[in-house]
Amino acid sequence: MNKYKDAILMAIYFDDLLDKREDKKLEKHVQRYITVNDISEEDRMISYKFNRAGDQLNKKKSIKEAIKIISIGFNTLSTMYNNLLISILIEFENIITKIFEKIISKYPSAYLENSNISYTQVIKSKDLSEVKRNIIDKQVAVIMRENIFEWFRILEKNHRISISLENEYMKKFIEAYYRRNIVVHNDSKINSDYIKGVSRVYNKISDDMLGKKLRCSKKYIKEIINASLYVVIYLENQITELFKDENDDFIGSLMDFAYEKIKDEEFTLAREVCRLLKDRKIIKQEARIYSLINFWQTYKWDGKYEEVKKEVDEFDISAYEDVIKLAVYALRDEYEKIENILNREFNEEKQNKELAADIEEFPVFKNVRNQDFYKKFKASYPEVFVEKSAQINSDIEPKMELEKDKNGNFQIHLKIED
Repeated sequence: MNKYKDAILMAIYFDDLLDKREDKKLEKHVQRYITVNDISEEDRMISYKFNRAGDQLNKKKSIKEAIKIISIGFNTLSTMYNNLLISILIEFENIITKIFEKIISKYPSAYLENSNISYTQVIKSKDLSEVKRNIIDKQVAVIMRENIFEWFRILEKNHRISISLENEYMKKFIEAYYRRNIVVHNDSKINSDYIKGVSRVYNKISDDMLGKKLRCSKKYIKEIINASLYVVIYLENQITELFKDENDDFIGSLMDFAYEKIKDEEFTLAREVCRLLKDRKIIKQEARIYSLINFWQTYKWDGKYEEVKKEVDEFDISAYEDVIKLAVYALRDEYEKIENILNREFNEEKQNKELAADIEEFPVFKNVRNQDFYKKFKASYPEVFVEKSAQINSDIEPKMELEKDKNGNFQIHLKIED
């Protein structure tokens, strides 16, 4: 980038001119090499000529080289993102394969009534369990050759499992599923299969889009990672009734996942996972209440609390334990009530260490921990309210910065900030 920095700076300067942005330092630097003759904002065209200082740039054709390098870099990134998309879908299909293997093993009559295996395969098998595995593998292979909508239809038909396509994550993932197909088979160009598939979850796509190329970006890949996580969790959640003996472990894993997403401030994904949990009647009451509180707090921290405020205000907490009451009071910002409970639980005769740990750790108490009364309270019981160790943020991204040194020369830096 620094090799072609003057050409890159010219490109940035031209964009600034067309978009009516102003950077005097950049303008002064670029005008050392060129003189702008004319600007056409409508056509996004700029006419310019090199002056004597810019002759070297012109002779080296560094502007064309810079464009070439940038183009190569862009295409390299595009290829990388395409490969990531393919990898995500491969992993998803591996998970769907395992789901069907498990379901068919437990409910063979729903799938294998008319299945058969050749005499040769029977002879070659070591025992009956291998024969069973071969029959199941054959059936799974048949299912996996179908498309995503057929997988859903099979689950609905054989097990009366309702699968909704209305969630935005589900819609995004289905689009990614069909985009993967055109990336692999059609040079990322939209075809009729893509239009037909995606139009089932979004508004109908115009046939005018046929042949247009889709590119994967970093933002798109991040969205699809979250969408794929949601779809896998959603499908697993929908089939839990088929494996009731494993529900507790699964629900616990989902609650942990949602909790970690709240701590990471990925509120939309956390909210959708909590939405799945909070209304499930097969889930134990305690798990449902914690999921409901986590559901509400995603709205609070996401600046959308008004959407659930009435529901929180009307929630009857009288029968619940202190940590639930405190969490609801925290959502309502009822700090006086929180202080009253703390005075009851922490005094000369009693110090509730478990409750102290919850208040220090749970994200729902984030605003409580910033209140003066809580800070004073905490200072009064230092042996109970243990300070948490600082966490190091490993999710750091570099950004490009332009810097002008004391000699007036621009340098391009990749800067990493915490």
